[in-house]
Amino acid sequence: MLCRGTDKGTTVGRGTASLTTRADFFVEARLPSRLQEGDQASVMVRLHNLTGYEGSANVTLQIAYPDRLQQVQVPFLFDEENLVEQLIELPDAVPAGFFDQVELKIVAKGEFHNPELGGYPAVLESSLTRQVSVTPWGLPIHAAKSGVLDDIQNIMLRLPEEGSYSAVSWKLELGIGIDQLLIEEALHGNLRPHGDAGVASELLGILNVMKYLRATDQALDAPYERMKVRAGSLLTQLLVSQQEGGSWSWSGTRGAADPDTSSMAMMALHAAVESDLHVPKSQSRIG
Repeated sequence: MLCRGTDKGTTVGRGTASLTTRADFFVEARLPSRLQEGDQASVMVRLHNLTGYEGSANVTLQIAYPDRLQQVQVPFLFDEENLVEQLIELPDAVPAGFFDQVELKIVAKGEFHNPELGGYPAVLESSLTRQVSVTPWGLPIHAAKSGVLDDIQNIMLRLPEEGSYSAVSWKLELGIGIDQLLIEEALHGNLRPHGDAGVASELLGILNVMKYLRATDQALDAPYERMKVRAGSLLTQLLVSQQEGGSWSWSGTRGAADPDTSSMAMMALHAAVESDLHVPKSQSRIG
């Protein structure tokens, strides 16, 4: 915020201030990037109570499959703490035979004792919804052949004879080369060397591919420029989420500093510098 003012004469002045807006009661969570059939799904849930009053909350975790709804409800208690976290596990395993996106929803309802309401509790609610992929159990087995396809060709693919195989599906893919595959996967955010850890991990993935392209003399090609634009966008997101003291929070928004998230963000900033992306020295050093 910036405020400028003048009087009737020649005196002028200005002042600046910053503020953070947030709800009095809200939920955040670290969700699995994917589920596998047979998994016992669990989610780390954090509840923030900024009302200043003691109270309790019920958190409902739901996963909606086509033929069923898995649901569990867990109580949270706020005494003097304004932040409570808990690992919530669903009672049933991920069902077999379904491989698609499912909706995972978390709903938190809290009651806080506000003296200003004459003893009646203040009821607040917060929720979030995400789409999560479900994958089959087991390790994928494949056979592959590669080369330049310049005419009609017959290709024979065989799985190892000593294997014992079963599958819910078989997939035949005629795909692009490894270089183009790395580029496409990076541009779609699928290369995350440190798992599902947000913007910093995605940025590290795309910067690693850019480093590979430079080493193989492909830095002047059009795909490299596309990746550089994407990396610049991710870098901007990372920089604006850095907190005043130089750290990053667990959830990627404003909140308490998290050492693991902050260290990964600093790794991404230094990798961005190596790729000739502009990183303000004030932000790379303060971390």
